[in-house]
Amino acid sequence: EAAARLVRPPEVARERADGAKLLFVINTNRDPLEKLNVRVKTGFTAVEVLTADGTYKPVKFVRNGDTLTFDIPLACYEFTALLFR
Repeated sequence: EAAARLVRPPEVARERADGAKLLFVINTNRDPLEKLNVRVKTGFTAVEVLTADGTYKPVKFVRNGDTLTFDIPLACYEFTALLFR
């Protein structure tokens, strides 16, 4: 089982005009990720994931201090986009 790795958004997140932060995550490892861990700052009220049809839908997560764990598996070179509101 591949261990979840920690992504640090300051290098890869962008702020949209409406104040939401958009984070793209690409698994460039040779091993698949079973879960996604993201370290965040506080101040957001919801997280949404970009779907295949181009819309965002709410996504559940578990918070442990400043780290959020998402049940989002990523195969090698697969990506996802998260929107922090």
